[in-house]
Amino acid sequence: MSWLCAFDRWSMPMLQSYASKELDCFVVSFGWMGSPEATGLTTLILALIFWKRYGLACGAALVLSITLATLIELVAKFWLPQIPIPPELSRGCGSFTGGFIGLDTPNSYPSGHTFRTAFLLLVAGKFYVPQKHPF
Repeated sequence: MSWLCAFDRWSMPMLQSYASKELDCFVVSFGWMGSPEATGLTTLILALIFWKRYGLACGAALVLSITLATLIELVAKFWLPQIPIPPELSRGCGSFTGGFIGLDTPNSYPSGHTFRTAFLLLVAGKFYVPQKHPF
């Protein structure tokens, strides 16, 4: 794992130098969609829709999946030490600092924001693919 950390430290200044304010805002908004508040609300809405369309088992499977993924993320935050990104390499967009729900963990990574956002977008995309059952 040390080689991966070394690669991250080596590549980050190069990758960070090509960013723009617009790209930063896009990434921050993508991260916000993966916040516990947005994820929880989106999961509940999608679970209710799946329950009505496909039955209770599909709605429950969605809630169970996102809950399990979040638990795995939390366990990893306690058991996998990860050096945080140096503040001088971190960027944000405006005054956005994150969601309202927070949990103090010894390590900030792995972050589940991107996973939860991608997972819920994939699940929501199932509505546009004609099929009898989403899972």
